[in-house]
Amino acid sequence: MFFLLKNFNLFFSAKIIDKIEKTVYYIKMTYRSILFVRWETLGKEEECNKSEKKKDNR
Repeated sequence: MFFLLKNFNLFFSAKIIDKIEKTVYYIKMTYRSILFVRWETLGKEEECNKSEKKKDNR
């Protein structure tokens, strides 16, 4: 009985560790996608500002 209980605890803790790893992975990917979208919008804003400056100089 003790052997079964020990295996159950190992299996249970492995499942918890797996869930934690997946959660951390999803948090990292979400953070990276937010940074990428922010970087893209900043790049577009800079391009718009440059084109507006060129129009003003003409």
